[in-house]
Amino acid sequence: MAEGILFHVAGEILMKLSSEASQQLGMLWGLKNDLTKLTNSVSTIKALLLDAEERQTKSHSVKDWLEKLKEALYDADDVLNEFSYESRRREGMTREKMVKQVRIFFSKSNQIAFDYRMARKIKHVRERLDSIAADNNQFHFSEKLEQKAQHVSLDQIRERDDTSSFINEEEVIGRDDDKKVVKNFLVDMNVKDNISFITIVGIGGMGKTTLAKSLYNDRQVSECFELKMWICVSYQFDVKTIVEKIIESATNSNPKVGGMESLQIQLKKVIQGKKYLLVMDDIWNESEEKWFHLKNLLIGGARGSKIMITKRDSKRVLEIANLTTLFTLKGLSESNSWSLFRKVAFKEGKEPTNLNLIQLGKEILVKCRGVPLVIRHIGRMLYSKTSEEEWVSFQNNELLELVHQENNMTSILKLSYNHLPPNLKLLPNSISELLNLQTLNLKDCYALKELPSDTSKLENLRHLDIDNSIHLTHMPKGMGKLSCLQKLSLFVLGNNGHGSKLRELNGLKDLRGQLRIKGLEQLRSCTESASDAGLAILKDKKGLRDLKLEWNLSYTLGAGECATDEKVLEELEPHPSVESLRITGYCGLELPNWVSTPLMKLTHVAIVKCVYLRSLPEWISGLVSLRELEINRCPELNSLPEGMQQLKSLYRLRITGCFELEQRCKKGGEDWPKIAHVPHISRY
Repeated sequence: MAEGILFHVAGEILMKLSSEASQQLGMLWGLKNDLTKLTNSVSTIKALLLDAEERQTKSHSVKDWLEKLKEALYDADDVLNEFSYESRRREGMTREKMVKQVRIFFSKSNQIAFDYRMARKIKHVRERLDSIAADNNQFHFSEKLEQKAQHVSLDQIRERDDTSSFINEEEVIGRDDDKKVVKNFLVDMNVKDNISFITIVGIGGMGKTTLAKSLYNDRQVSECFELKMWICVSYQFDVKTIVEKIIESATNSNPKVGGMESLQIQLKKVIQGKKYLLVMDDIWNESEEKWFHLKNLLIGGARGSKIMITKRDSKRVLEIANLTTLFTLKGLSESNSWSLFRKVAFKEGKEPTNLNLIQLGKEILVKCRGVPLVIRHIGRMLYSKTSEEEWVSFQNNELLELVHQENNMTSILKLSYNHLPPNLKLLPNSISELLNLQTLNLKDCYALKELPSDTSKLENLRHLDIDNSIHLTHMPKGMGKLSCLQKLSLFVLGNNGHGSKLRELNGLKDLRGQLRIKGLEQLRSCTESASDAGLAILKDKKGLRDLKLEWNLSYTLGAGECATDEKVLEELEPHPSVESLRITGYCGLELPNWVSTPLMKLTHVAIVKCVYLRSLPEWISGLVSLRELEINRCPELNSLPEGMQQLKSLYRLRITGCFELEQRCKKGGEDWPKIAHVPHISRY
């Protein structure tokens, strides 16, 4: 276990517990006290973890203690993921659907059952953690609250560059009214306080920094102040660092003293008696306590001094509402959006003679929702496209990918990546030099073809999300060395044995959540296909909940290749804790007889495009938790197991592209008695 891993797991759990969604749902379900107790338990443990993880190499007892704690923390994380899922589910509902489902959900019986189940889970996890924490007394761990390991996502590998106050005023389009409102605040000197705050908030890419630059450089604004300072705060709101930046901006030189006491004296000399304007750009995190501390350091200026802040989240501003005036920056108007789009999308900023392109441009612009960064980016991408066909293709494909994402900045990065030339669609090998990297998020990088060849160096990596990277050709060799990996959404087998073999999964013992194995047809030409699959030992991966096994479908296989698929699938038996299983493109005649470990928790099964499959195994009738069964494009399948009546939990059965089976499963058909108890049956 790499140093600091559990420390970060505990930290992530605390973040989830303190999230707004958890707080709201906790109150809604009457679980606030339970969540508070769980927070206290995890906080107590987290303070001891760095010392414990350092000492595990010297003590088997400490190592055993950490193993027990690891399982308990992961279970706590699973419970909180249920909270997160429920929150996202509700947010995704339309208002009408929400009203209907909430009415159903909060029927008395359903609410009591759900509350009881969640309360029981939380209490059980908390009691386990408290019991394990009590055992730490024998080890006398010391508290170490500093964070020694990094947690980096792809979007955070490089923080935003420091902004500066320079601006080309020609780039500011459609913000005259917004500028006027904020400007009136800045030049108003009829105030009582020495310092007045105004915060410009809005989503990423809305133009907050651009507006602040325009105001900072405005002549009338500048004439009101003796001193102007511009700093970029970014992610870390550290008062000492902020003071250093303020002094540097005011004096054009780095502070020569490092202690907080010396810095505050130097700051006082810089601003004492002067009416100043301070811009604090791109603030992410802050607290009321830190704000009051910073304000007290800045009160030495003359009456009428102003501090202008830009930040994304208006909710956090509520914590300092008594200190600041809030100005929300909204999207550009339709006419201003078109002016900006026309400037970047068409040569010399002139509308083309092709009226169809103009119409397409305006349709595309609607999806940009007035966000300047999105408009600029899309306009620049379309600049080199001159035909209607190219614009229509962009509108129907890449644009849809962008607008369905919540995070505009991340979506734009992905869109930019997908438009790179093929020779550049490789992840930089330099990423493998980030030896403390723990999270690498490449989800929806559709054009990604290869991961860095030295990915195996990332021994501290815990989360590798490559879901929907549909053009990924293989996994790099040595994936089994990533022993800390918990999330691996996709594993791709390469052509002719290129890249990691399936047996590399054996080294990934802590995999959790979803795993999709793609390219299993490659094992048909491998002489050791079954043994290689068996060495993956999926049935030992008790953290996996959702397993997808995929072959590329072939209609021209011989008996030997079909037999190979059967042997491979038999060796890929999952752990009994798996809840969802999807088998696609499998060309065996039968499914394996997985009886060594009954899959009692399996709730969803999908069997798709298994064109040679002739029968389903009887063990399916023993899946007591099964709620959904999908059988799709299995034309040789002509009957259901005799024990289907035993599936009392089965709620939905879907049969598609299986002509004979569909006929037998119609009301009055030969298999109808087996499924008559299922509430929802669809055949089409």
